[in-house]
Amino acid sequence: MILGTPNSIFSWNYLLKGEDHQAYWEQKWTSEQCSILIDGSYFEVKKHGVASGRWSLESDNGLHCTAKKISFWKRSFEIESPMGLLHLRSNGALKRSFFIGLDGKVIATIEPKHAFSRHVEMDILIEDYDFPTMALSFWLVILTWRRQQGSGGSGLGAF
Repeated sequence: MILGTPNSIFSWNYLLKGEDHQAYWEQKWTSEQCSILIDGSYFEVKKHGVASGRWSLESDNGLHCTAKKISFWKRSFEIESPMGLLHLRSNGALKRSFFIGLDGKVIATIEPKHAFSRHVEMDILIEDYDFPTMALSFWLVILTWRRQQGSGGSGLGAF
């Protein structure tokens, strides 16, 4: 189990902490981008255009993985990663929980600890996984929640 804890009650910056891994990011408030320190290595999440639904996770070693939004209307992403093509999807229109799928199987879940919490639990159901990719997936979920809060939770713009 990997736990995600916001810096403060109003912060969108999170610390992800599991048995063997740790990630901390700082959200860039002027854009949907951030800097992430993952297991001691620096990464950048870069958005490719203001209206685009594409992001990349990059480090000094180059491109690590990419994510793209499937549809404007759905809270789902495709992530091209060292693990293969992953699918990050919400568990329902009004739910905040998400799952990550690979080859038609659920390999991880991301959900708040309870209905009114911003503390998050990520349960990874496989042993061999790429932690930077999981950190990007987690960040995309937090981004989705941030967008939803900014739209008043109406669903419109809550992608």
